[in-house]
Amino acid sequence: MANEAHQVSFEDLPSEIVLQIFSSISDLPTLDHLTIVSPNAFRVFHTYGPEIIHQVANKSVIRETLVLMRCVAFIRRSMPADKIEKTFEKFLRVHVMARGQLYESWPMRQCGMPRDFPTGRWSFRNLLRGGLDKECPAHAFSAREFLVTARRTAIRAEKCLARARAQYLDRVPACPAEKICYGMMPWNDRFEGVRFAPPDGEPFTWVEMQRMWRGFWRLQLLEEIRTAEAAGRLGWRPSKDPLVPRKSFEKQYFDWMTTRDIDWGGTIHELHMAEEFVKETTGAGAAGTSDEVTAPGMRGNGMLWPAKTERTKEMKSNPVWWIRHLKNHAPGWKVAYRLTAAPGSPLRFIPMSEFRKLGVFVWDFERLKDMGLLWYTPWKPSEFPVAGGDASTIVFTWRSYLDEAVLRAADSRAKEEWEAYHDDMRSRHGFHSEEFYVVGSDWMRFVRQRMYGLYEMDWIEKARVAVAAA
Repeated sequence: MANEAHQVSFEDLPSEIVLQIFSSISDLPTLDHLTIVSPNAFRVFHTYGPEIIHQVANKSVIRETLVLMRCVAFIRRSMPADKIEKTFEKFLRVHVMARGQLYESWPMRQCGMPRDFPTGRWSFRNLLRGGLDKECPAHAFSAREFLVTARRTAIRAEKCLARARAQYLDRVPACPAEKICYGMMPWNDRFEGVRFAPPDGEPFTWVEMQRMWRGFWRLQLLEEIRTAEAAGRLGWRPSKDPLVPRKSFEKQYFDWMTTRDIDWGGTIHELHMAEEFVKETTGAGAAGTSDEVTAPGMRGNGMLWPAKTERTKEMKSNPVWWIRHLKNHAPGWKVAYRLTAAPGSPLRFIPMSEFRKLGVFVWDFERLKDMGLLWYTPWKPSEFPVAGGDASTIVFTWRSYLDEAVLRAADSRAKEEWEAYHDDMRSRHGFHSEEFYVVGSDWMRFVRQRMYGLYEMDWIEKARVAVAAA
C-alpha cells in the first residue's frame, strides 16, 4: 500500500496550477463548464475572474463580438460621472460601428482572435468587479455574472438557430421541373415544380453561430442601455421639446441601423431574430428578463466551435479567410435585399420577416445550397451569389418555402405597382402593353444592371429613362 502512487485530485490543486490550466483554455464555453463542475475552479475563478475572462476572451472571441461584449460590460458599470457620450446616437456611431466600418478600421489580420487587446478602461480587467479598478461600482458585472450572460447568449443563439432550422425542415420546397424564366409579371407565371426534402443540416457551422451570437450580444447591449438609462446613469433621455417625437432606445437603435441598411446588411436581421426569439420564448422583449440557465452548462467548445464539419477545421487553421464571411454580407441577405426591392422581381414585397423565420440571413453558403436557395459555385464572400442564368430557377425555390397567403399578398402589391407604372409609361410615352412587355421581359437584366435604381424611392422615373433609352 505504501508503494501505491498518490493520486492528486483536481480539487486539491493550488491556485497557481489552476490559473495555468485556465490560461490554456481557448474558449468561454469550456471556461464556464469547468467553473460549474469543479468547486476548486469556481473558487479560483471567483478570485481572479476578470483577468481570466480577459485572457480567454481575447484568445477566442472575434474582435467584432468582443467589441460588443466590452460595450455591454461598460454600460453596466457606467456612472453619471463617466460622461460616455453626449447622445445615444453618438455612442452608436463611435462604439457600435457597422460591419464595414469595424473591419475597415483594423487590418484584416487583426480582425480575428487578437492576442493583445487594450488594457485601459475598456479592458475586462477594469470593467468587471474584483478587477484592477478598485473603484468599480457595485452594480457592475462580477466575472461570474458576465460569464453567465455569455452562457445565456450562446445557448439562446443555438436555440434560435435550431428553431429556424426546424422551420425550414417543416416546409416542402420545390425546384422547377425544367428550365424556367420569369417575366416582368411573375404573378401570371405558373410553373410545374418537383418537391424535395432539404437535408437536416446538422451541426451549425462556426460562421452561423458567430452571426447569431453577435445578434444576441447586440440585443444584450440594448437591454443594458435601457436599464442604465432608467437608473439615470447615462443622461440620454429623449428631448423635452414637445415638438420632437419621443422615441424609445429600441426605436432609435433600429432606426439608426435601418438608415444604414447597406452598411449593416444582414446584421440588423440577426438582431431582429434575437429579439423575436426572446419575445416568443420568454414573453418579453428584454434580453435580460430571465437569468435562468436554459441548459446544464455549455457543452465545451463545441457550441461556438462546432466540431463536425471540415469547414470548422479550416476556420481554426486559417481564421483570416473565414473572418471574410463575417466581414462581407451574408449571401442570403444579398439575394433578399436586392430582389425584394426590385420592381418586376418575383420576390418583390415579400416581408423580410418571412425570411428571418427560415434563418436565411445567418445560414452559410453551403446550407443555402442544400436548401436549394443558391447554386453559384465556386463562390467568394465578396461576390453576389446568384448568376443571372440561374436567377429564375432559384427564385422559384425561394417562393416555394413561403406560405401561399404571403405570396398572394406580395403578388397583389407587385401587380398594383406594375399596373400603375405601366399606365404612367403609356400615358407619357405611348407604349402599348405588348411592346412594353417585350422591352421589360428580362427582369434579372434590370436587376443586374441596376437600371431600376434599387436604392431610389422614385424608381418609376429611373425605369422610365431606362426603357426610353432601350
